[in-house]
Amino acid sequence: MIRFSRAMKSTFCIGAICILPVGAVLAQSSNSVSAIISSEEAKNELFGVLLSGETAQTKEPWSECIQPDGKTRYRFSGVELLGKLEIHDDGQACFSYRADDFAHESCFRVSRTKTGYTFWGGVEGVFTATHVQHNVKTCPSDVIPTS
Repeated sequence: MIRFSRAMKSTFCIGAICILPVGAVLAQSSNSVSAIISSEEAKNELFGVLLSGETAQTKEPWSECIQPDGKTRYRFSGVELLGKLEIHDDGQACFSYRADDFAHESCFRVSRTKTGYTFWGGVEGVFTATHVQHNVKTCPSDVIPTS
């Protein structure tokens, strides 16, 4: 089993380790951003989706398939990780991955944009999902989590 340090985990599993002030990201964004979605909205909208986009800081592409049961497959910088999504009562979307035995959660506030979502993290950075496929019952065969 591969073990990642917290810093490495953020880099490979969640994306860029640098963050920009929220105002700077908003000012640079071509998508208008709405208010942070609630826990109920996150539960209704973030399960059974295929998301893809880029990091706000480096513009690196990423994707994550989230099955209706919360199992995920995340792709970033040539790395694929199996994981799970949980929505906390405060509305944060929290991802954890098998690579570190689900020991570390990377949590994000989520807002809607014209084309998808923005995931606002701490050290994990900011991720924009510019392509969203809803009503995914199972992930495409090449991205089905095995457990």
